[in-house]
Amino acid sequence: MMMNEIATTPAIDPPDAPLTLEKTQTANTQILPFQFTGNGSEYFKIWIVNILLSIVTLGIYSAWATVRTKRYFYGNTIFDQASFEYHATPIQILKGRIIALSLVVLYVVLTQLSPMLALGALGIILVLTPWAVWSGLRFNAHMSSYRNVRFGFTGQLKRAYWIMLFLPAIPLLIGALIGGALFGFNSLEFLAEDTALFLGSGLMTMAVLVFYIIMPYIQKLYTEYYINHSHYGQGQFNALLETKFYYKIYLKTLLRGIALYIVIGLLTIALVFPLMSMLSGLESSEPSIGIIFIMTILGGLFYFFLIAVGLWFTAYLKVRLRNYSYNLTQLDNVLRLRSSASSTSLWGIYVLNLFLLIITLGLAHPWNKVRLARYEAQTLAAEVAGPLDHYISQRQAEQSSLGDQIGDVFDLPVSSGLGL
Repeated sequence: MMMNEIATTPAIDPPDAPLTLEKTQTANTQILPFQFTGNGSEYFKIWIVNILLSIVTLGIYSAWATVRTKRYFYGNTIFDQASFEYHATPIQILKGRIIALSLVVLYVVLTQLSPMLALGALGIILVLTPWAVWSGLRFNAHMSSYRNVRFGFTGQLKRAYWIMLFLPAIPLLIGALIGGALFGFNSLEFLAEDTALFLGSGLMTMAVLVFYIIMPYIQKLYTEYYINHSHYGQGQFNALLETKFYYKIYLKTLLRGIALYIVIGLLTIALVFPLMSMLSGLESSEPSIGIIFIMTILGGLFYFFLIAVGLWFTAYLKVRLRNYSYNLTQLDNVLRLRSSASSTSLWGIYVLNLFLLIITLGLAHPWNKVRLARYEAQTLAAEVAGPLDHYISQRQAEQSSLGDQIGDVFDLPVSSGLGL
């Protein structure tokens, strides 16, 4: 669902307050839940046909596959007894995809010809990244509708460049300039070689640390950029986000991660040393197939455990940011979003999806995707204070899918960043 800015300020609930998502109604408002009605078996048929035809057509059918998939998920997302619609055509997607894939082929060729040419190509891709994200947001919004009213995105391109390119580059650029200056001093014998190398490396390390320090602020700016420049027909969305919340949740995530991995490290040492001692007693003889099997299983379980721990932090961060952002988002004075996702529930879905994906060799993907879409919908609702029927679509120029497809090819974040 797409969103944009308004002048009013929403009443702010605590970001983690429990929300009731069943359909309820008061004197002036009613809370309407989102629903997802798709199922894994149904989507599996679409998914497997998409894969087979994409292989047979050497990837050409992937444009039709993208449209079929999006129309299925849009059409099965229900709000107030009406579904969303996706309007892009396969030809639109195919044109953008051909150009995007041509850029990939060009980059691969350049890497074989010259490292410098490949580096230059990477620089061009980096410069194009904000444009690709901005273009993809506009395209996806314009191709989405609800009750025949289109969504839209009107953010400025220069703002996208500031948030996604120039602001992240500031600490790295400063570190590079100072480091380069120190190496220049070394050539003039102002500093010893070891001293210049140490200081230059230290400054570059500090620049990288500063880059990560400003990441919560960048994510806050990007989320505001997405929400406050999106609209539904002539209606505009708005969310007033606080920077301190982003730093607070990132700091909590970091501290919990450090503490947990310290515990994991200590437990690993406590378990590994006795195991190594046991194996050392077997050096004189060949380890049996049973021992090799047990060690393989234990190693696999250990790696699965580490991935599961990482997924918990991913779920925790996504849920906290999603609940906070959505609970402060409203459409004019008519609609206000409410999100009640749980970190533990989302983590359980992540772990289950990973386990099923492994044991089915990837065939569980359709059920995994449907399961996640259903949870994302059932934990989202809207507090509606008036009818939505008066919204009409704004007339907009036809959007190109090129930016959206470049984002797909290079795995760029062409999305709101609020999904689970």
